[in-house]
Amino acid sequence: MKVKVKNSLHDTRYANQPMFHTYEGEVVPTPKWVSYDAVCLTTDDKMKFRIISTDMIIEMNGEVVNTKPTPKEKIIMVDNGKGTSYTVIIGTNNKTCNCTGFGFRKTCKHIAMAEAA
Repeated sequence: MKVKVKNSLHDTRYANQPMFHTYEGEVVPTPKWVSYDAVCLTTDDKMKFRIISTDMIIEMNGEVVNTKPTPKEKIIMVDNGKGTSYTVIIGTNNKTCNCTGFGFRKTCKHIAMAEAA
């Protein structure tokens, strides 16, 4: 399978980066620890396989598959009720929080509070 993918660095301060990347390989099962929709390909480069978010895919085998724009991340400050605030970032592919619990569990109550707001 041949996949054309948006380069997320192209829109940032690294404007000299290419707009797209193209990867070719066989589709393999996505690891269980990947918490977003993704396609995994074996590659011949330094990596044994590459995990590609489906939101970033533009073409698969020459056919256009994703033409909608990628929504931006939402940054929400959440107060834990004890005077400490945490930064929750909700993006298209992932959710993060800067609390220590998120570092261990990859989820936390602050994310749930931000989603409910």
